[in-house]
Amino acid sequence: GELDPQAPQPHQLLGAIYFTQKDLPAAKSKYEKAVSLGTKAAWVHAQLGQIAKRQDQPQIAIAHFKDAIALNPKNANFHINCADIYAKQKQLDLAVRSYQQAITLNPDSFRAHQALGEAQFKKKDFPAAKASYHKAIELGTQAPWVHFKLGRIAEQPKDYDVALAHFENAIALNDKNPGFHIACGRVHFAQNHFSPAISSYQQATELNPNNPLPYQLLGDIRLAQKEFSAAESLYRQALSLNDQAAIVPFKLGQLAVKQGDKETATAWYKRAIALNPKNPQFHFHLGNMQAAQNHPDAASASYEKALSLNPNFSPARKALSELTDTLVITPQSSLSWAVPALAPTSPAFTHPPTSNPKVTASSNSPTPPSAVSHSQDASVQTSTTITLLRHRESDSRESDSRATAPQRFQYSTVAQDEFLTEPTTASPVAKRNPLVKLIKRFFRSFLAIFGR
Repeated sequence: GELDPQAPQPHQLLGAIYFTQKDLPAAKSKYEKAVSLGTKAAWVHAQLGQIAKRQDQPQIAIAHFKDAIALNPKNANFHINCADIYAKQKQLDLAVRSYQQAITLNPDSFRAHQALGEAQFKKKDFPAAKASYHKAIELGTQAPWVHFKLGRIAEQPKDYDVALAHFENAIALNDKNPGFHIACGRVHFAQNHFSPAISSYQQATELNPNNPLPYQLLGDIRLAQKEFSAAESLYRQALSLNDQAAIVPFKLGQLAVKQGDKETATAWYKRAIALNPKNPQFHFHLGNMQAAQNHPDAASASYEKALSLNPNFSPARKALSELTDTLVITPQSSLSWAVPALAPTSPAFTHPPTSNPKVTASSNSPTPPSAVSHSQDASVQTSTTITLLRHRESDSRESDSRATAPQRFQYSTVAQDEFLTEPTTASPVAKRNPLVKLIKRFFRSFLAIFGR
């Protein structure tokens, strides 16, 4: 017989043909006509959801998948498709719930288990993610990124053997992904296995010569080996490939510190901050250089900025405390030599010898009491500033910590680092000079008696 023009079936079948031909507007039009004619085919709503997903219309896609689920709640794929949208929208709790519903309906779906693991990984529920990934492998998944993520999870507790095994499994499934080789190199480097780390990073550069990351990591190895010239060359190569990556100027700053060049290190740290002003490590290391060059005000501002970005950053808090613990006295007119009641016969202050590297004196020569008029109309112009700064050693312990502690990188499946935290290092301070202690005690007593 003839087809009923008011029946939904012809329209939905035409929609399926257009969808297969990737003519999405025509497919959408036919599917919507079938829906308007009252079709009860759940797959039509699911296809409309797929079209909305491809057209980047997540809310419309979710609505269509929910309609499909309402018509056929036992189809696990509908729940998975809905969960995929939730995950993309970072609605991870809803995504986890939908994936779990799909697994209830089809426990043998490795796709559901590995997608559930990914949502749990993003929620930082690593034990649950690990279990889901392992289940997906048990069910036969061949997705290399599942092994890669298991390797990432194993890195957190420094279970390097397990991590390396998973990264090597990922490479066995896809040896063309530079991120997998970088991950292997990272694990080798964390264990001070420099030769295999270099080999892995070089493999990554061969797969993608335009990726600056492996060059930077190769530079880290050369820096740890104290091969400064080679490290600088590799860092500059990374910088030439991406001059907006703040971490590379920071690394060049560290290299300058190792070479004892404080001014160059300061310039590189400032460049890193210009590119990424929200990294507290950058401000902390800049503060160290400013303190080492006897710029306490600038150093204090840098440490305070680091703490404003991360109030729990204890090295910056300790460095700021050590800096403010130094003695800075600026007598004003109330403490000048011109006040006979305070010091009628006080001799002029003698500065500590400038040969002591831990003590610096900065002042105009104070006017002796005999030269000061005691008239009430006399203006007091003299001020004495004595600044006692602890000498900050410029060579931090970062090179040693780099050789013993792993760099904590996180990479996506395409080998782009999402997060990086430098190993925490305290600001080294030289031991107190006995003369400094004596002078500090004198001025504390002086202030306690006469006030500031």
